[in-house]
Parts: sequence; structure tokens; C-alpha cells
Amino acid sequence: MARDDHIEGIKYIVPLAFILLIAGVATPASAFHIEWERTSGAPDSLTTQENVTISELIRFEYLNGSTFPENHFVRCRSDLDEVRWTYEIVVDGDLRLRETIRAPSFTISGFVLSYHEHAAQSMMINLTVEGKVPEKPVGTEIALLKVWQVDPMGATLPESHYTYLKEGKIRKKFVPPAPEPTPTPAPTILSISSMPEGALVFVDDRVEGTTPCTIRDIRAGEHTVSINLTGHHTWLSSIDVEGSRTTRISAILQPVPKEEGIPVIGRVIEAVTGVFSGGEDEKAGPEGEEGKGDEGIPVIGGIVEFITGFFSGEDEPAEGDMDERLARLAELEIEDDSD
Repeated sequence: MARDDHIEGIKYIVPLAFILLIAGVATPASAFHIEWERTSGAPDSLTTQENVTISELIRFEYLNGSTFPENHFVRCRSDLDEVRWTYEIVVDGDLRLRETIRAPSFTISGFVLSYHEHAAQSMMINLTVEGKVPEKPVGTEIALLKVWQVDPMGATLPESHYTYLKEGKIRKKFVPPAPEPTPTPAPTILSISSMPEGALVFVDDRVEGTTPCTIRDIRAGEHTVSINLTGHHTWLSSIDVEGSRTTRISAILQPVPKEEGIPVIGRVIEAVTGVFSGGEDEKAGPEGEEGKGDEGIPVIGGIVEFITGFFSGEDEPAEGDMDERLARLAELEIEDDSD
């Protein structure tokens, strides 16, 4: 009886062992672990829009004579924004594959990860993910990097050594700095003064006022400036006005000498005496009436006296003096008529 029981037990054990063997062959797995990891910043104190970079070296262990099952997959995912992945497959120190992907997640086929013991001694993945912390509420936890193994049906292998998760926590929101104010350019100014003051100012033939004179927001470049004051020579010059600066002009006006008017007065007197005296030929008068040609001289003399007194450059006569000169001129004309 005991022997029959033993045989009966073996009958159940053998199928069970066979089932377990089949299951092990059908669902091969490969444990992996992180050799090293480098992370920029502090994962537990993230700021929105902060740039984050995580680099890892993942080593795959031999299991069931292979580095990784051919019909399984490795998946990678990140909650960062603007994600950029770079991975390299290194077998026995030789780079076999390198790829860059821009997507929140991607999958590596087990076909490129499966190496048998006789073909290779080690297989590793250099994995780097770059991105920005998303705009989410403070206190939100995000997956900076997740790597896990799935079976042919896409199911995640339950054991912890088939999944790696690197998390971070948002602690504050990014506040952009206040924009710097645009500096206001300095005005372009032309400042004009003269000695003596009160002179009329022309800029490019346009009246701008009297000295001292300040012209704001004038166009930068070359301008013609004229400064005029009665009894003084005109000051005229071409001025180069610099932009966003104050250009200053100080003109010393030279007075016109009084003697400069005498030649003009002389020509006026000569013209007047030539017109009213009758000329040199008429001075002798008609035949037998010598001396009558000079009868117009008193009138001419009065006119000359009047003109020379008014234009000779002397101080301007008073109003009474002017009346007296006009009365004297009238008397001379009456005496000439009576003769």
C-alpha cells in the first residue's frame, strides 16, 4: 500500500514539475539593476520650467542563458515636458546601437537586447533623459524616469527588479523676472546764445526765436544757423548737431562801425546835388546872366544838411531837432520860389 501511495505521489509531482518547467521557458525574464545614476538639480525640490537631466547605466543579468528575452520589451517614460531621450546599447564594451527619440515614452525591442552567454559576457544600456518640469500645481509628484519590462502581451512583470522609478516633487512655480525697462534715449538739443543777447535766430532759414534760444528734438545732422541783431554783423555758420546730445553755440556779435555808413551818404549827396543843381553846364546860366546857376545851392545845401544829419552815423536826432530841420528845409524852398 505504501508503495502504491509513493507511485501515486510521483504521478502528480512529475506533471507539476513539467508544468513549472514549461512556464519557466514560456515566460523567461531578465532582472536588471542600475549601476549608477546622475541627476541635475534636486528631484525633491523642483521648480516648474526647470531643466532636468537624468543619466543612468542599466546592467542586465544573465537569466536562463540570455541577457534578455527576445519576445519581451523595455519601456521608458517621463512626465517631463519637451522630452529628449538618448540610449546606447553596449555589449562587452562595444557600442552596438545608439538612438535619439523625442517623445514622452518609447520602447526597446527585446530582439536588440538578447545575447546568449556564449555570444557576450555583459550587456548594458546608457540611458539619458532631458526635459523641463511641467506647469503643474505645487506639491505634485511626477515620474522623472520610469524603466520597466513587459511581456509579449504588454503586461508589466510584477517583481520590483523588473521596474525602476525615479520620482520628483514640484515645490514652487517659476516666476519670470520683470522685464527691464527700455531706456529712453536722450533728446537732441541745440542751445544758442549770443553776446549781446536778443538776437534773432534762424535755423535752416526758419525763425526759432531770440537768444538765448533752446531748440529741442531737432534732427541730428548738419544745420545752417544765422544770428542777426540790428547794428551788428550777421553771424552765420554750418553746425553739425549730434543725436541724443546737447550741442551748444555761443556767438559774439561784432558791431557795425559808424564810419561804414559815410561812403553811402556821400553817394546819396552826390546823386542829389547832381539832380537838383542842374549839372556843371547849367551853373553859368544863360548868356549874359552869369552867376544865376548857383541860385539852387541854398536848397541843395538844406537837403544835404538834412540828409547828412540823418544818415551820417551820428546819434539819432531828437524829435524837436528833426522838426527844426524840416522847417529849415521848407524855408529854403520858399526863398527859392520867391527869387
